[in-house]
Amino acid sequence: MQVIGTLHESSLMRLVRRLILVILKRFKLSRVHPESKIVHAYETWKFQRDYFVDLLNIDLAIDAGANLGQWAVEFRRLSSAVIVSFEPDVRCKVALDNLSHLDSKWIVNYVALGHENKFEDLNLWDVEGGSTSLKDISQFGEVFTSWSNEMTAKKKIEVKRLDSYLSELDMKSQNALLKIDVQGYEKEVLLGSSGVIEKFQLIEIELPLVEIYAGSSKAGELICHIEELGFDLVCLATERWASPGAADCDALFIKRETYKEIKERNFRNVFLN
Repeated sequence: MQVIGTLHESSLMRLVRRLILVILKRFKLSRVHPESKIVHAYETWKFQRDYFVDLLNIDLAIDAGANLGQWAVEFRRLSSAVIVSFEPDVRCKVALDNLSHLDSKWIVNYVALGHENKFEDLNLWDVEGGSTSLKDISQFGEVFTSWSNEMTAKKKIEVKRLDSYLSELDMKSQNALLKIDVQGYEKEVLLGSSGVIEKFQLIEIELPLVEIYAGSSKAGELICHIEELGFDLVCLATERWASPGAADCDALFIKRETYKEIKERNFRNVFLN
């Protein structure tokens, strides 16, 4: 009886902890360390991102991993660009449809982005807006999230390459932004964007610093890959604590040729005028 009681208490504590994490995520509090000054750091991040979006006249934003539309709503406050969102978890459909129907320049697609056109199992967390992923949770991830692969339902969803999608729509843009927040599937999204990568001036991506999802690429590997695509890293920030260290960080990359032109122009304005 004592063993059963202990197991029951453990399950209850996991459920309570999971509910707390969901609530924190909904209100964008995440795992912020109580002694940090992270709010100030994130204000710097937003300033940098907003500065480049305005400077480069971004006219198209690809939103890979739309979730409940948080990123798109924030982005709309600073830009009138067309937003094309991708979210494979159809449980987010009501929230996304309610928001996007009020915005004539926001298109939502209920598919995932990846490195090939196919159908694949999506791991569904317990609530819409949870961290659904095309990858299983790692052993560390199960401890970190208080969730397990055995507790996760699966649903077959469509995966498309971004370059295939854009070629079908024939969308015209030379000043695009690619935002990637896809729970361990970052490398696959980048590989599936290879045919249109020259259209992007900015890449905003969530880089994993710990392996929450099994087989996900490490932050260093992703940085090197994006640099090989012709982009330079210009800003990093995090607000998610893994105790110790950060769980992940948001990174902003700018096309190398564009960045060089900006720096040369600023140099002439400051030192030669």
